[in-house]
Amino acid sequence: MKFPPEYPDYITPGPIRWRRWGILLAAIWLIGSFLALLLRSTEQAPSGLAFWFFIIGFPSLFWALALAIRYLLLQIGLKNRSSYQQVVEQEQNDWWQERSLGIAIEKVYLIGPLGDEQSLYSGIMTGGTPAPNNPTSLSLRYPLLLNMPTVREQGLAHHLAQQLINSPEIKSRWQSLAYISWFGDEASFQIFIETIKSAVNNISFIRLDLKCIDDMDHVIDVFQQSVDANKWMLCAGTYSLSQSADAIPAGEAGFAWIASQAGNALLHRAEEIDVASDVESGMAARHLERYAHLDDMPECCLAMDQKSMAQFQPGGWSAIEHILAPYWGALGEISPYIAISMSLLHTLDTQQSCGWMSQCTENKMVIGVTVPHGNR
Repeated sequence: MKFPPEYPDYITPGPIRWRRWGILLAAIWLIGSFLALLLRSTEQAPSGLAFWFFIIGFPSLFWALALAIRYLLLQIGLKNRSSYQQVVEQEQNDWWQERSLGIAIEKVYLIGPLGDEQSLYSGIMTGGTPAPNNPTSLSLRYPLLLNMPTVREQGLAHHLAQQLINSPEIKSRWQSLAYISWFGDEASFQIFIETIKSAVNNISFIRLDLKCIDDMDHVIDVFQQSVDANKWMLCAGTYSLSQSADAIPAGEAGFAWIASQAGNALLHRAEEIDVASDVESGMAARHLERYAHLDDMPECCLAMDQKSMAQFQPGGWSAIEHILAPYWGALGEISPYIAISMSLLHTLDTQQSCGWMSQCTENKMVIGVTVPHGNR
C-alpha cells in the first residue's frame, strides 16, 4: 500500500511555567530582603534608592529580562512550528492530489471465454450473459483459438489487434496515437504491432511496459502530463494461463483500452495489499474512496475471485453479487487488468462508480475503483 509522507513533529520549547517563575521572583525578593537586613546591621550600611535598586530592583529587572527572552523564544518556536505544520500539510495534500489522478478511458475491448462480442461482456454485470459452458472443468479458452494448442498469447494478441483495426471509433485516429502500454511477453507484442501495422500506415508511438499493477501509476502520470486533447493512448495486453493451481479452471484473456481526454470513465490508482502484512483492508478502501472523492463505497463492486473478495469485504466493499471467476476462470497475472476492464465497462455503460478486486499473486491482493469522468 502507498501511504502519505510522514514527517517528525517540530520540537518547540515547553510552555512557560508561571508558578516557577513566580517562586523565583519571590526568592529573589526574599534573598534581597535578607541581604538588606544583614547590611543594615553594619555601621557603614548603604542606604537610599540606589541601595534598594541593587538589592531588589536590579535582580528583578534581570528576572524580567530572562522571562521576556523565554517568552520570545516560545513565540518564535510556536511560529516556526505553525509554518512547519503548514508545509507538512501542503506536502501531504499534494500527495493525496497526485494519488487522486487517473486515466480517462473512452472505450474498452475484451476477448476471452465469451469470444469477442463486446455486448456479452457488458451483460455480465447486469446478469444478461450466462457463464460459458465448461464441460472439462480444466480450462476456459477463447473459442476462436480452440485449435491452437501452443503460443496462445500470440494468437490472442493477433485477434485483439484485429478487434482494434475493425473498430470504427479509432479507424481514423491511428495517426494521433502517442503511447502504447503493453502487458505481456515481447513476442506477443510484436505480433500485436505487426498486425496493426499491416492495416495502418505510418503509425508511431512510445512504448510503456505494464509488468505489474504498480506500473499503472507511471502510465497515469504519463497520461496526465503528455496526452492532450489531440492525442490518445492505447493500453493493451494478452495472457493465457496454462494450468491453474486452484480448483478454478485456467483461463485466458486480452484487453485494450482507448485512453483520451474525451474518456467518460476515470480509472484511479490501485492499492495492493500483502496478505501477510498488518495493513487492514479497510484502510485500502478508505484510500480509494478519498482518491475518487467518494463519500462511501462505490455503487457497485466486482471481484475476479473469492480470495480477493474475502480479503477486502471486511473493509466494507462487497462483491458478493459479482464474482466473475465462472466467466473468466483463473487468469493469473492479467487478472487485475481484466477486473479493471470489467469495472470500466460498467462505469461506461451506467455512469456509476464501480470498485474492483483481484488477486495479483498468491500473497498479494489489489483493489481499485473507476468513476464517471468528471465525478469531482
